[in-house]
Amino acid sequence: MLTAAQRVADANNLKARTQKYRLNNFKKHVETCNFLMKYHINDGEQLAVRVGQISDRHLAVSDRIKAINRRLETLEKHFLMNECNKQNKGVYEKYAKIQDPAKKKKYGEAHEQEINLYKEAADYFKAVMNGRKDPLPIGKWKKEWETLTAEKYTLVAEYYELGDEIKAAETIIRGLKMMEQDEPQRTQPTRAQGMEL
Repeated sequence: MLTAAQRVADANNLKARTQKYRLNNFKKHVETCNFLMKYHINDGEQLAVRVGQISDRHLAVSDRIKAINRRLETLEKHFLMNECNKQNKGVYEKYAKIQDPAKKKKYGEAHEQEINLYKEAADYFKAVMNGRKDPLPIGKWKKEWETLTAEKYTLVAEYYELGDEIKAAETIIRGLKMMEQDEPQRTQPTRAQGMEL
């Protein structure tokens, strides 16, 4: 397989018109060789199996990142609603204690936004906690946030690394296909002045 990779690089260098393209071809050849040696690939079948495995892992990592992002969005909303709850609780409690309807109405109009934000947060947490009166597990949510964020960064790095490996494998496959197309032309006999050589 490494010999085939060398033949592809040589063919590309013959087609390259400038030193820049030759250098680029050399870099691609080094990446190809590193990929083949890393996974101990000796033939096209092993290459196909490995590309399938890398693609499957790439998809699984992508799906996990999406799931983590959804959970992080939910946790962000929890934290935002918790802040609304804390910031507006005092205003709401004062509003709830007012007995005189005229004073209550006047205070409610003056602090309508704060009261509505508190009610929205209370309704939100009532749904999140399924009606339980337990204290909000803010500490647990923060720890989960930290764990998921760390996992996400690790997975994102792996995602890009797998993407680079897929590109390297695609380069190898394209090169092998080009070689297959060029092969029949090399094996045909050369004709000179109507005579077969």
